[in-house]
Amino acid sequence: YIFGESPNIIQFDLFSCTCKNGYFGIDCVNETQCFNEGFDKETVCHGHGTCLSHNNCTCMDHYSGDSCSNFSCFSIPHQSNQSCSSHGECIHYNTCNCTYPYTGKNCSDFKCFSTLKNESTVCSGHGDC
Repeated sequence: YIFGESPNIIQFDLFSCTCKNGYFGIDCVNETQCFNEGFDKETVCHGHGTCLSHNNCTCMDHYSGDSCSNFSCFSIPHQSNQSCSSHGECIHYNTCNCTYPYTGKNCSDFKCFSTLKNESTVCSGHGDC
């Protein structure tokens, strides 16, 4: 508001704000947020998308859900106990964190005395792991 010469006269400002991306309101003071994260934070949309408007994420390839929190490891949903061959945790799209002694992309391999189970030299070449 702009006050006129008389204290009883109030004029509306003839100018208005055009807000930059991520801000809104008549004076651009409000910040767009997605699920309590600011639109420009690295962690917005679980770090796998872009906050377009309030609680509206657009997800990167291989990520889905309202806040881009859903993904899979080798076609098995990350939260399934069968992901990563049931021997690890699916931490990102097609990325497993294997539990010892399991190894490999989907945690399906393991080692015997530092040699992969399917190598010819496992068990000194004289046995099976």
